Amino acid sequence: MKNKIEVILKNERGAVSVLVFITILTFVIVLLGSYLTVTTMKKTGLQSNIRLQQIYGEDVKRVDEIYNELISKDREGPKCNITYTKTEEANIQYKFEFNEAVKNFEETDIKLYNGNILENKLANTITLSTSSPAYAFNVEKDKKYIISFDYKCISDSQEFEIGLYSETVNNLPTKKITATTEKQHENYKIDVENEELQFKLLSEIQQNNNITLENIQIIEISSNQLEIQEFNKIDNATYIVEAQYDENLKYVILLEENICTDFNGNRNKEKIQIV
Repeated sequence: MKNKIEVILKNERGAVSVLVFITILTFVIVLLGSYLTVTTMKKTGLQSNIRLQQIYGEDVKRVDEIYNELISKDREGPKCNITYTKTEEANIQYKFEFNEAVKNFEETDIKLYNGNILENKLANTITLSTSSPAYAFNVEKDKKYIISFDYKCISDSQEFEIGLYSETVNNLPTKKITATTEKQHENYKIDVENEELQFKLLSEIQQNNNITLENIQIIEISSNQLEIQEFNKIDNATYIVEAQYDENLKYVILLEENICTDFNGNRNKEKIQIV
């Protein structure tokens, strides 16, 4: 009996030992599997971060360049302010000041003309209203004109259109202008290339929000350019031009658009100055 009991106890101890061994082995396998899984995930994450840094790191290094590219797409081109003074030699000196540095601006880009004021084309003051929504006058082929005027409307804002008009010619140049209650100024070039046409001012007045145009001048530009005597570059944004001057004559300076650019490639805006 004693021997049987000893045999049973030995068998039970062996079974317990096997069970404990299997349990410990199972824990080891589970822990090892978890460790390998976490290690693999960390390695994959680290590789992903490295790849992301490789992809976006180049753009981070180019942040200033990218910023300038984005800004330049939304930014208007350089604008020029033209002022003038008389010299002791009875000449006139024009200063061209851009609002930022420009490239490739040269003497040949400046068009200086003698102008002749035309009478009886339009009154000095006109009003675009529901009863008189349009005004027009005839212009001749192969001639250039400048129409200069101040404008504003009664309340809020109101759009009107200016440009060439014909019943037979299509795609003639026009410009839409928005008038507000604050007085603004417009100098507009009329370049007649096709045939004798009409220049028209037109608006669809809303709620009697009339538009008033004042100080209207219509100037016919001479076909010959005046000679520029001196051209000096002060810096990349400032230029000086000197030319002959007669106080009895009218002068028109044309600075056409797209003749120079800023350092981001934006082309300049048109500028018209009447002296």
